[in-house]
Amino acid sequence: MSEFSGLENEAESLAKDHPEQADKGLDAAAQFADRETGNKFDSEIQGAEGAVEKDLGGQDQGQGGQG
Repeated sequence: MSEFSGLENEAESLAKDHPEQADKGLDAAAQFADRETGNKFDSEIQGAEGAVEKDLGGQDQGQGGQG
């Protein structure tokens, strides 16, 4: 078991309890990653963002903050 599993569980719980804030943070992280990589990995970043959103219950199934 990872030494961070407790933090991971707590973060997941908080994200599920506060989906709007979690979605904003996830969108910001994806935009940051796109910007820092020069959009070279846009499809991978969007895929990862979608996977996290799905895992957290499906908030913002749209463009992943692009817009």
